[in-house]
Amino acid sequence: MLSSQTKDQVTFAAIEKLKAYGLTIENILTTSTSKIGELIYPVGFWKTRMGQKTEEWDELNVLLVGFAQQTCVPVSPMCEFCLNSKICHEGRRRSRGKAEEETKKKLSPRKDRKDTKT
Repeated sequence: MLSSQTKDQVTFAAIEKLKAYGLTIENILTTSTSKIGELIYPVGFWKTRMGQKTEEWDELNVLLVGFAQQTCVPVSPMCEFCLNSKICHEGRRRSRGKAEEETKKKLSPRKDRKDTKT
């Protein structure tokens, strides 16, 4: 991510250099930090921002791995406890059946109730 505090002309020039170098994810990932620095110079604050993003990713990665090991397991995932179940395909699929069952229970007349109409 290039600095948002850099003028558009400077950012444009940096992007053009990156394109000429071969702007692909694979290429950028295998390029040294010093080479990237040369390509996007004089864009400011890029090292600081990359460092912040890396730290954020490290923290998020630990959470995701723990989540996958404890809740979102391949066999019998615990979708009923998952906060992502409404946005997850498997969570929606699993909860659809349970929601339908609960709705049927609520709508079906209970045999233990006496008719209160007179």
